[in-house]
Amino acid sequence: MANNLISPLGNVAYESMMPSKITYIGLWLWDSALHALAFRHVDPELARNQFRAMFAYQFPDGKLPDAIHDEGVISEIDHPLQAEVTKPPILAWAALKLHETAPDIEFLKEIYVPLVRLNAWWFSMNDDDGDGLAQYNHPYSSGLDDNPLWDYGMPVESPDLNTYLCIQMDVLASMAQAMGLEKDAAMWRRRAQSMVQRMMEDFWDEKAGLFQALYQEQPIPVATPFNLFPLWTGRLPENVQDRLIAHLTNPEEFWGEYVIPTVARNDLHYDPETMWRGPIWANVNYFFIDALKKAGKPELARLLRDKTLKLVMNQPGIFEYYNAETGAPPARAASIFGWTASIFIDLALEATADIADQAQQRTAE
Repeated sequence: MANNLISPLGNVAYESMMPSKITYIGLWLWDSALHALAFRHVDPELARNQFRAMFAYQFPDGKLPDAIHDEGVISEIDHPLQAEVTKPPILAWAALKLHETAPDIEFLKEIYVPLVRLNAWWFSMNDDDGDGLAQYNHPYSSGLDDNPLWDYGMPVESPDLNTYLCIQMDVLASMAQAMGLEKDAAMWRRRAQSMVQRMMEDFWDEKAGLFQALYQEQPIPVATPFNLFPLWTGRLPENVQDRLIAHLTNPEEFWGEYVIPTVARNDLHYDPETMWRGPIWANVNYFFIDALKKAGKPELARLLRDKTLKLVMNQPGIFEYYNAETGAPPARAASIFGWTASIFIDLALEATADIADQAQQRTAE
């Protein structure tokens, strides 16, 4: 992670971290949030600067760019189609984790309004049918560039995006509460619950037992972990939650020695070697570890954590993604990859703390 740091220059306004100086040049939106997960443990101010570097280029309408380079920003792409491009809204979620480790109410005040503006942009500019569910207008805005969920056309109303937004509003509620904005906090909680209700109405497939992504109001015939993402809200009915966990832990779909593939193993689109069409990504595992904790499944969360740590430790370096059958990095997976390193550090610290707690309990007994 230290090797991927860069000093302020040009459009880079703060000391920041690239995903990989070998492969991914510049600052990338959701990478920056994930990098802060590790930096919060050793240098909270450096962690805060990962957010500041992105907010420095927030657009007047509230959108954040996909990436920032010395010479400019990326906010629109013409392939595979022409559209604005950003990345999933996880900054608020990561900022709250930073605050929990290194509390700084002034930083919450600094980022609260920019986060509110970002939240408003998603709903005002990315909800063509006005149904209260946001859509991806470009595959790259999902961060899951070549996932088969986007093979059938754009825009797509997807459970993962609306889960991120639900979590973002819950986090805004927590931030508002911390700042004494009680009415704001209550409003954000109502909106988060309303989002879950909308997802249940539009996305939930009772027969399949998962949440469907929609293109032109029709379910997209692909099974991915992103169809299980609403588990992360912590707001689902128990029977729905149980069915999602049953999919997650089914070895024919997502469970096994190496987890979690980004397309179900029994799906016709599954390819364990190609980017987001099957390989394992550490950030997806991390999101589900968080989701399982919120769902009251701490033992399953620890099992997924330990599988993730083992996956990374089995290789001689830190890679972008891993083959879901062999655990090895495919040839095109970037090395010295930032968010895998960051997530490994965060999970390893948690696992170490668990070992220390267990040893203390044994001593006490």
